[in-house]
Amino acid sequence: MVKRFPRLNNISFWLLPPSLILLLLSALVENGAGTGWTIYPPLSGIQAHSGGSVDLAIFSLHLTGVSSLLGAINFITTVLNMRTNGMSLHKLSLFVWSVFVTAILLLLALPVLAGGITMLLTDRNFNTSFYDPAGGGDPILFQHLFSRDITMSDFTLLITAISLNKSYKFLLDSKLNYSTLIDKFDFSRFYNNLKQYLPNGTPPSEKFLTWLVGFTEGEGSFIINNRGDLVFVIVQSNIDIKVLKFIQETLGFGKVIAQSANTSRYVVQSKKEIELIINLFNGNIVLPSKRVRFEKFVYGFNSWITKGRIKMNPINFIHTSILPSLNDSWLAGFTDGEGCFTCSISKDKGFSINFNIAQKFEENIEVLQHLCILFNGGIVSKHSVFNVNEYRIGGVSNCKNVFPYFDTHHLCSKKFISYTLWKQMHNDLLEKIHLDPVKRLEMIEKARLINKFE
Repeated sequence: MVKRFPRLNNISFWLLPPSLILLLLSALVENGAGTGWTIYPPLSGIQAHSGGSVDLAIFSLHLTGVSSLLGAINFITTVLNMRTNGMSLHKLSLFVWSVFVTAILLLLALPVLAGGITMLLTDRNFNTSFYDPAGGGDPILFQHLFSRDITMSDFTLLITAISLNKSYKFLLDSKLNYSTLIDKFDFSRFYNNLKQYLPNGTPPSEKFLTWLVGFTEGEGSFIINNRGDLVFVIVQSNIDIKVLKFIQETLGFGKVIAQSANTSRYVVQSKKEIELIINLFNGNIVLPSKRVRFEKFVYGFNSWITKGRIKMNPINFIHTSILPSLNDSWLAGFTDGEGCFTCSISKDKGFSINFNIAQKFEENIEVLQHLCILFNGGIVSKHSVFNVNEYRIGGVSNCKNVFPYFDTHHLCSKKFISYTLWKQMHNDLLEKIHLDPVKRLEMIEKARLINKFE
């Protein structure tokens, strides 16, 4: 776990070696601290142990307690202040909560122990009588103080044990019943199915298929109608109808039809073609929310094929999680569906240039956060729309990180024109052309063209 105060964490560690040395020295002085681990008086008093062994053990406990206090403070501040964007307290795992509560209990219990053993130290060396009945003290007082500390310590161990048990069960259930993380798209089932359905057809490349998965996660829909029939649909404006025809021609099945005066859609409806679609996407969907809808689609297919004359084998839904990389085209397809390249130039010297991807549902935030790693920059923040998060990478120095990817994995929709203009604007800003008043007016006009191709 990354700590908020590294120097505080450092000193909490380096207090432990001297504490260990004092504890070892206490065992070497005279006969050692023969008080047991509870150090109850009067056995730990000056009459029973007149040497320095118990004093060294008390000093050792003091250093250990200070170390634990500093560590607890560090854990508390880390949990409160270093959560990732969108990670509220109620979304933290049970293990993190156990560490957090443990740190708070240690913060409350250790000063009590420190006070109790300090009183014992003064009884031994400064003639006080906190625990000496002859001076009006009470040895039971130490037991009360010590018992409070031990009770809190036992409680923290119980919380940690329960959380580890729950976390282990969750991980075990995830491994046996739910998703397994993989790092590569697998289209072998689709290729085998396509070879049977279209033996003379040309199979699409994996680059196209990964692009299609990303594009579908942005624009596609897995639909089960009221009668239980299944439909796979991708809707686009008519200006991007060439993208739909490109999908149809490359896959070799499905059809493109008009949906309205301004939109068209790519549709797959037959059972055999729906089987191909399922084998294409099964185990290859990135967004958790989309994966849930696709799982229902698969179960709907298994029910659908039991009806009618055409009998087919059911398909098992593959519980896998996958994250995209810069070596595949998923992000290019997803950007074609959901991405946005923006640039604005003000009348003075100010400007902004950003690449944004917004996505609904909190469960998809992990994918957006993964983009921060891929592009070595950007942030994920709440969108103005409810239940929507947005990945944004901005600034001249940061935006150049996306160029190698999009120059290698080309966009296929009208976003390609937007990206080309956006990149030209970036180069002009990099060369400080916007500082020229005349050129600046031209850049303002060019910036307005981005995302305006309809």
